[in-house]
Amino acid sequence: MHDALVERAPGPPPRDSDCRCYRASGELLVSVAHFRLCFDDSGRLAKAVIQRTGLFQHPSIDGEFAR
Repeated sequence: MHDALVERAPGPPPRDSDCRCYRASGELLVSVAHFRLCFDDSGRLAKAVIQRTGLFQHPSIDGEFAR
């Protein structure tokens, strides 16, 4: 998706990473959660859930890395 949802993100993306945001559902014209996936230069993945609008914001798992 083209809109990075910066205002709803749980925090900034990791430094020097390439990030993409994806809708968590195929539903159109409704507010849905998004997934932010960021890869750094070594190929490590940092993931975050960006909640849909109108919901309580829970802490994310941003910064949890996996190979």
